[in-house]
Amino acid sequence: MISKIIFILSGILWAYISYHFYGLMEFSKVFTPKNIEKCEKLEIEMTSEDLETYGDWVIGASGDISSLFFKHLQANNAIPGFLFAANPVTMEYYRIKTYNLPNDLVFNPHGIFLYKNSTLYVISHSYSKGGERVFVFSLKEDKKIEAVYEKSIYIDDQYGVHNSLAVIADDYFYISEFSSIPDTLEGRSFSTTTDIKRNLISLFRQGQKLKGCKIVDNNATCEEKYYGYMPNGIAYIDQTLFLADSLTKDIKVFTIQENYDLSLISSVKLFHAPDNLRIYNREIYTSGIHKSWDMVMFLHTSKKNKKLHFIPGHVSKIYYNGSEWVSSIVISEDILSFPTTCAINQNKIVITGLAENYLLVCPLTS
Repeated sequence: MISKIIFILSGILWAYISYHFYGLMEFSKVFTPKNIEKCEKLEIEMTSEDLETYGDWVIGASGDISSLFFKHLQANNAIPGFLFAANPVTMEYYRIKTYNLPNDLVFNPHGIFLYKNSTLYVISHSYSKGGERVFVFSLKEDKKIEAVYEKSIYIDDQYGVHNSLAVIADDYFYISEFSSIPDTLEGRSFSTTTDIKRNLISLFRQGQKLKGCKIVDNNATCEEKYYGYMPNGIAYIDQTLFLADSLTKDIKVFTIQENYDLSLISSVKLFHAPDNLRIYNREIYTSGIHKSWDMVMFLHTSKKNKKLHFIPGHVSKIYYNGSEWVSSIVISEDILSFPTTCAINQNKIVITGLAENYLLVCPLTS
């Protein structure tokens, strides 16, 4: 009798997991291009996960993303990263000359945030040469943009998990963790056991963190403010904070309290998985992949050293329609693979991604 009950319960559990997995992977989801007829490629030296707008330029932080995120235990062999600038009208690109970078830390950039239009904060997965850090640069522009390294803020040794940040005050920022399974000191493990553990936790446990961090000297003291399935991009307008969750495919909307606690006020569903968030004209723009199964296939081809599976994606905007926050698709593109961020400048949408050494520049449509 007991064995029969166990058999029935096991069948129910397997059916639930299969149904949940099928829904998340979106096997039958159809891609239809939109507003890409006038898009152009702008070549860059290395991939950049994130972008910001600075004057007439978009700025980014390029790094060896393949070694950091898609190769087994290769972080210590990653090529150090750098800052760059690109003009979406003239299609000019150059490395930003950077002063005073320390020799004892390695710069492996991920998410970036431009604070008060003059200070650039960059998450760095520095692994054995610094742990998880935020590099801080002051920017200035004469004939070209230049950057001065001011300091780095130590977060912790949860290697590789931090994704996006938003600086809310001179001494405070929010930062997201897309995974609760940290990398090793040598980099990301793609062992079967770690893969299963990492994916199961994301699929079935709302345990990944959005943290609020107080800056004291060159250290961050952080505490959990919200738990999600795969917290990603962060942005804010006044006292309203927006958080992307790539797994649930929505944007959480919070009110920021005086003590930096967060009160959830709504959730905005998207057609696609959102990644990083950017503000333009008090609206939120996000880009991300079309369906989750493409990500599974991308990682599979990367592990097998095959031609990387192409991942199309979308750009959406989230806006207030007078009574609630809603979303609409602006661009659906199959030109740049694995899109992660868009920035808007001079009536152009500039999209970057994790798989290509170029940016995609498209006209901003109403």
